[in-house]
Amino acid sequence: MKAVRVSTLFGLVILALSATGCMSQAATQGFVGAVSDGATLYVGSADGRIMALDPAARAGQVAYPSENEWEYAVTKTTKGGFGCSSSQTPSVIYGDPILSDGHLCVATYDGKVLMLDTASRKAGLVFPQVRSGEWLYPRTDDSIGPVVGSPAISGDVVYVCSSKRDGGQTSGLVYALDRLYGDELWVSEPLDGKLWVTPAMVGSSLIVSTLDGQIYQLDAASGAVQSWAYDAGVGFVSSPLVLNGTVYVGSFDRSLYAVPIGAQSPAWRFEADNWFWAKPVVVGDTLYASCLDGKLYALNAATGTPVWS
Repeated sequence: MKAVRVSTLFGLVILALSATGCMSQAATQGFVGAVSDGATLYVGSADGRIMALDPAARAGQVAYPSENEWEYAVTKTTKGGFGCSSSQTPSVIYGDPILSDGHLCVATYDGKVLMLDTASRKAGLVFPQVRSGEWLYPRTDDSIGPVVGSPAISGDVVYVCSSKRDGGQTSGLVYALDRLYGDELWVSEPLDGKLWVTPAMVGSSLIVSTLDGQIYQLDAASGAVQSWAYDAGVGFVSSPLVLNGTVYVGSFDRSLYAVPIGAQSPAWRFEADNWFWAKPVVVGDTLYASCLDGKLYALNAATGTPVWS
């Protein structure tokens, strides 16, 4: 009798776990910025949605969605356990959507790149509308590894950085995709360190920085790694900004580096009280960099001398 009770109890536990596994989902924790075409504001939500907002409708407190507003849920297929069927769960998105000729390019942490046609999304059509320039890469169940930065678009090419683990080692990879059809043009050789960045375009080259502290220069046409590379010995956390032949990038040693392309030492290094995680911006001769110490720094771009903070 006791054995029967134990067996029954075990069965109930398994049933409870099965039910929990079917119902519960890990909360998404993405964060996405905003981009505008001058008329519509495109933003991302923490639960993997891309939304088109009409600033006039929002200012007038019109019920959402108004006539010119829409949203599209970016999802991934999650396989069920304990006999549960597969389901669609929200994708985690960290990089900003990139606007290009009436389309939005989005990359996800689960390793997918999507090109969305704003007109097709507004009409609520099934994705992808191939004739309208929509695509998904990879088209299969495969993924390219986690994407944290935003895609970068130059002409008819989309560049995306990701990280992939193989044999106990994580390497960074850069992908070049056809902007119109999503076809793979090239994949770079594995680079030392995770790539959590948005690639920077400079002339015919791409500049990327890794969590292992390297700056690489790649040929934009072939993906070949160029002869120049820089090793800081400490990981870079921000996406690189390239201006006038100098790479500006924040690191784990609480510093902002200015490294001339081709040099093996920085032109200057500015240290704060925490990480410079966000990509800096330059206006005129002044570089603005926000820091996790709670301050916004204004520095002379040429010398790194503080202007104010």
